Amino acid sequence: TSFDWVDENREETLSPTPAGNRHIMVQVWYPAEKDANAQLAPYMEKMDITGPVLAKQLHLPSFLFDHIGLAKTHSYLNLPISSGERRYPVLIFSHGWTGVRTQNTYQAEDLASHGYIVIAPDHTYGAGIVVFQDGSVVFNNPKLIPDDSVNQAEYDRVVRVLGQAWVGDLRFALDQAELLNSGDIPSIFASKLDLDRVGFFGHSTGGGAVIETCALDERCKAGLSEDAWMLPYSREMLETGVKQPFFFMQSENWSSKRNTALFNTLFINMQPPAYKLAIKGAGHYDFSDIPLLTPLATAIGLKGPINSQRGLSIVNTYTLAFFDQTLKGIPSPLLEGQSTNYPETVFTQK
Repeated sequence: TSFDWVDENREETLSPTPAGNRHIMVQVWYPAEKDANAQLAPYMEKMDITGPVLAKQLHLPSFLFDHIGLAKTHSYLNLPISSGERRYPVLIFSHGWTGVRTQNTYQAEDLASHGYIVIAPDHTYGAGIVVFQDGSVVFNNPKLIPDDSVNQAEYDRVVRVLGQAWVGDLRFALDQAELLNSGDIPSIFASKLDLDRVGFFGHSTGGGAVIETCALDERCKAGLSEDAWMLPYSREMLETGVKQPFFFMQSENWSSKRNTALFNTLFINMQPPAYKLAIKGAGHYDFSDIPLLTPLATAIGLKGPINSQRGLSIVNTYTLAFFDQTLKGIPSPLLEGQSTNYPETVFTQK
């Protein structure tokens, strides 16, 4: 199911022209009651609009995404929430730069099938495209990330505005989850969200947003990042680390020297438990659905040499193990050291 929310407490800071208050679309995956008449959800809504835009963001011809408009997910639309548990732990997902809220559907569906409610906002103007419920469309604002012609101080100042807005989106999504749970926002989720068990996870720019969100917000009990982009986020937290349990996933050979240096500083200063998993043969986009969208992904540089199904299985397995241990109290041997079942990985813990 999805929601269209306006944050009355924040001005829009990412639009090219004044745009009032911050406005985001949010998607929620959740454990549901089965219904023989239920309809499978499309992978993305309004693909006639979104497909060409996303193809352009990836520097691809639009016809490569034509088939995605026909694709269905493993999720059903607007079913009643499952009565299997009284309340479910909550995870909030943050997509990458020019990504979209559905970009990690494989991960959200797997987590929902294991008893989590997953909330994913579109980061308006940072997402590739956002289509609101009234049909209005907002495109990515490329000026939010300067080109290499600006000096380092100016670059950091501009991308910091981006980072603060994304952190604000994640905290706002959690604020709204509290209103869903209380019934102040009418929905099927009243009294079903366990807000004492909240985690965040994200990819790239969203991975960095998750780290800062948890550094600022004690409601976060655990966090997981995938190839976190650190430049738009707080330098102070690098020196203190983040006190919640954290799991960092990394692909092979992605990131700049500056980003790597910032991450290394953070990891050195992390409070235990903190985990790092490097996946050999994985590319930056191998944490997302992109490898599943076209068989040409490797040839056009959108994934690494690792088998797509294997790579996503590794991500899902470790993600579930981490959140099950930190939010559900279910210990996992995967978090005790290097696993012989996953020779493609290098596991570090502190």
